[in-house]
Amino acid sequence: MSTVRNLVIFDAHNYYMKTKDPIKKIRRKRRIVHIFAWIFLVMQLLAYIGNANEAPYKSDDLSEEVGHHIGYNLFLIISAILFYRLYKITKSLKKVSYENSIDAIGKNE
Repeated sequence: MSTVRNLVIFDAHNYYMKTKDPIKKIRRKRRIVHIFAWIFLVMQLLAYIGNANEAPYKSDDLSEEVGHHIGYNLFLIISAILFYRLYKITKSLKKVSYENSIDAIGKNE
């Protein structure tokens, strides 16, 4: 019974995804990635402001110091990855809209 229900939900999901306009899907994805990238950047800036008065981390072990810096800048790293992803999504959006405009030439509507 649950297998049939899951199959019906899966088919409905595929139908929904096929009927959506690809430009709208890319714009929605771009908007979501853009919001999360800015949220992570603001969180990192707040972490910098919150720890401005603390002494810098010192350790004898290099791996601990590297791990500390990676962990301390984790939100910045995630934000940079998301901004790069945003750049790639915007590039694909331009490509899809360009292809749609070329395909629209000669169509009678």
